[in-house]
Amino acid sequence: MNCRHARALALSALVGLFSAAGVLVVRSSDVRLTPSSVGWRFLVRGGAPERERFVLLLSGIERHEPRLLLLSGAADDAGIDARIDVDQRSVGAVRITRRREAVIVVPSSRAPGARIDVSVSAPVRLSSIAIRGVSAPPIASALLAFLLTMGLTLYVGRFMRSRSSVSIGIAFGSLLVAAHTPALVWLAVPGGVRYALLAPLMALTAIVSAIAAPRSDRRIIFQGSLLLGAIVFGAWVRGAFLPSAGSWDTEYWKAWTHRAVDAGLTRVYGDPDSVPPGHFWAQFNGQEQRFEASYDGREFPVDYPPLAMALWSLSYRMVARYVTGLDAAEIRNVSVKLPAVAGDLAALVAILWVLRRRPRRAVALAVLYWALPVSWLSSAVLGYSDATYAPLSAVALCAAGSGAPVLAGLALATACLLKPTAGVIAPVIFAGLIRRRGASWRAALAAAIVGVVAFAPYAASGTLATAVIHLYRIVHQRTLSGGFPNPWWLIGHMLTMPSKNVAWHGPVQYASVDLIPEARVWGLVLFLLATVAVLYGMQRCSSSIHVMIAGGVLVFSYGLLAVGVHENHPHALFLILLATGLAQRRWRLFFTGVALSYVLTMLCLSGLGRFYGTRYVAIDPIIDLVLELRMASGLDITLLLVPINVLLLISALALREHWKEFETQH
Repeated sequence: MNCRHARALALSALVGLFSAAGVLVVRSSDVRLTPSSVGWRFLVRGGAPERERFVLLLSGIERHEPRLLLLSGAADDAGIDARIDVDQRSVGAVRITRRREAVIVVPSSRAPGARIDVSVSAPVRLSSIAIRGVSAPPIASALLAFLLTMGLTLYVGRFMRSRSSVSIGIAFGSLLVAAHTPALVWLAVPGGVRYALLAPLMALTAIVSAIAAPRSDRRIIFQGSLLLGAIVFGAWVRGAFLPSAGSWDTEYWKAWTHRAVDAGLTRVYGDPDSVPPGHFWAQFNGQEQRFEASYDGREFPVDYPPLAMALWSLSYRMVARYVTGLDAAEIRNVSVKLPAVAGDLAALVAILWVLRRRPRRAVALAVLYWALPVSWLSSAVLGYSDATYAPLSAVALCAAGSGAPVLAGLALATACLLKPTAGVIAPVIFAGLIRRRGASWRAALAAAIVGVVAFAPYAASGTLATAVIHLYRIVHQRTLSGGFPNPWWLIGHMLTMPSKNVAWHGPVQYASVDLIPEARVWGLVLFLLATVAVLYGMQRCSSSIHVMIAGGVLVFSYGLLAVGVHENHPHALFLILLATGLAQRRWRLFFTGVALSYVLTMLCLSGLGRFYGTRYVAIDPIIDLVLELRMASGLDITLLLVPINVLLLISALALREHWKEFETQH
């Protein structure tokens, strides 16, 4: 090893140690909360003025081992007796005096966070709370921070001057420290300011070192730090929200997972005797009661494909066995969200593969997708499963445009086995194969083989009939719109206002499809017309990018025109659009418009999901703010999104005249 390499290794190791030390400090330091701390008013309920009972909500405190909590309050010299309950279980009594702090031992627990009820014998004003070590020293996290920061600094140093690589390494280290900083540390400011400022001070060090770097490298340092920030933020927000309960739909996923784990995958749709001889068509058409999975005192219909069931089952087994720091409810929450988060990771690979001839743009768009709420809001926050099949949809479209029928068929069939909504893009895929003179029959054969392999175990166990019955059920949506702001959402609101006594500007109620018996037919006709328009626009196009643009427009057309579309169903649209490269300004504007509409819709209808326990007390103000978003203006925002979405669809269909321009730009 020559002197230059040794110097680079030493500098990289020093930057790595800087990052690791920061992680150790912010994760294992003591924290003191006072009435002047920013988080006092919602972490301490009833702490001032003088009260006889108050509640401490310690968000995020790790309890793998017992923690010491020190209470200080105004009392006379004799002191005041206090009874302590932790998580609504009594742990004894302490005495609060003027001259010393009362010590509370918070018992160990699998899940982080604690609710502490304090009842005192006389009114007292709580003056401070000290926590001895918010968490145990995170040796594994510190080691990982060291290796990541050191490795990145070394890698960047191969292409840049050492001062510039050190600057990027310090910037990355500061981001890791900020992501590892517990919420209680930030909420303790100014009491915990010495720790909360550690990450910003490291970032300031990175800025100073960037200024000291050669001028030619400063732009690269800024861009690199921005990309790293987006990567760390995307990872942090997913990790932070994974244990939350998500949307109400996740209760269905949990019921199906429970059934698959207990009874086996081939019996998730019911037992062999769930469909008695001669009752197939009656259950198929909904004239007789179908099998339902029992979970948590309720019955849940089962209507997702086998591969989705397999992923949830595998995820549950892995999380329950290998993940620590979660209670039983959080294990179920994480297990049903994890496949969607894995889909987000696969989406990055899909973008890099589709745009492999333009690596810089591919990296930028992949990181953009990872950081934007169009990806993580649906997957890690709310728990919808659409992210699992989105990468396969992008791969199938790209393969069809490249004339690779087998890959297109395999990807499309696998996507449909995760969620049938993926089949919306099938007309574009086969049209793309025909346009490229690909053997579309090979795609159909490959898809059929995947289907046979997936359903063969059900046929062998005698549960194929009940599986077919339940999968057919998903075709019959019971609402005009399941939440997506399309014309059916507006029509349903107009029809239900009189019967439900709702004002025109009030919150939109879900309307039954029975209000318009012909709605399914009209929705299908409108979607077929949009499909014809999209396929017509493909006549003058030949590249894979054109096929992906057509697929994205078709997904959005489905969302606007079909009946029963839920707010999360067009999720694959955003990955597909980003995978085109968005070379034209027109399409960048279209992407921005549909992304804003989508995120607003999700926040208005589902908020940030459901939260239990003390883990998320720190973001209570944000949760409440989001809940008020829908009616903040006095008018249901989703009503305003209906005409906006219609205009966006019209513009997308009109832009087919410009699809040919992509051929010269890619």
